[in-house]
Amino acid sequence: MKSNNFLLASSLSLILVFTYSCDDASNSGPTVSGSVTYWDGTVNISWYNESASEFTISTPEQLAGFSRLVNTGHNFRGKTVKLGANIILNDTANWRNWGNHRPANEWIPIGNYINENKMTNFQGIFDGNNFTISGIYINYNYNSNIAHTGFFGCLFSDGIIKKLGVTASYIKNGYYVGGLAGANGMVNSGGKIGGEISNSYFIGIVDGDYSSGGLVGQNTGKISNSYSAGMVLIGGGLVGTNYGLISNSYSISTVLAGGGLAWENKKFDDYVGTIINSYYDSQTSGQSDTGKGDGKTTAEMKQKETFEGWDFTNVWGISNAINGGYPYLLENPPH
Repeated sequence: MKSNNFLLASSLSLILVFTYSCDDASNSGPTVSGSVTYWDGTVNISWYNESASEFTISTPEQLAGFSRLVNTGHNFRGKTVKLGANIILNDTANWRNWGNHRPANEWIPIGNYINENKMTNFQGIFDGNNFTISGIYINYNYNSNIAHTGFFGCLFSDGIIKKLGVTASYIKNGYYVGGLAGANGMVNSGGKIGGEISNSYFIGIVDGDYSSGGLVGQNTGKISNSYSAGMVLIGGGLVGTNYGLISNSYSISTVLAGGGLAWENKKFDDYVGTIINSYYDSQTSGQSDTGKGDGKTTAEMKQKETFEGWDFTNVWGISNAINGGYPYLLENPPH
């Protein structure tokens, strides 16, 4: 059954553009000018200084170094990592077909959780600085040693991701799969729930079997002012399983099986999944989400009046000429 779903996704991937215009012109991901430097597969950690509290990353190799540092025990608690440029990890010309034809380099998620005695995680601030990361490729065939899969594997209870766009990317595993994070707000032994993702978006393909979502696989933290577009094979357009808070966010992802915005909205101990002023395009998603976000028609998703309580002065914009007519982040419109 899994392979059939994947073949279906491959055949549908050619129409991922939908009415979504960010990469209509080239059909290949972000627009860039001048020479493009892709990741050469190496790792650069020379920028890291244990005594410093803020770092700026501008190359693919430095970004890979950041992943290496977190995955070897540096949780960056109390530290901020900023992007200083758009980063393209792989040539994105054929990204929609990466399920069958892999690119040059495979990304290792930032942080991983197997159990409380065996985990690495990010506990600092990752500030995308309104830049984008493109060309992320992850293709694990049910890798039980990497249980949370995305650009970030695990964002811990104190971790923050903000002002980040991830585009033209393909992410696959069996469990807890999301474009930005496999898990947002991992719970520590004291029961603390946190983790925040804000003013961010994902455009790409997410292929997972359990708790998978366009932006986040499992959310026990907060997600606000964020959106997803592309395709989710099984899960939720924005979030797979939500135990936390989702507010002022939306999805226009196609979902082959699951929910338009969230697959599950559940209770965890004293925490109850809450969704506020968040929407999904019921026509592009092909799914229904009774009680899990508000389904709207494509036409309604392109009207400012639909988005109750949203800040269209400082945070969001909406224009027929940008983002296919869907709301976009004023500081980080899709390229």
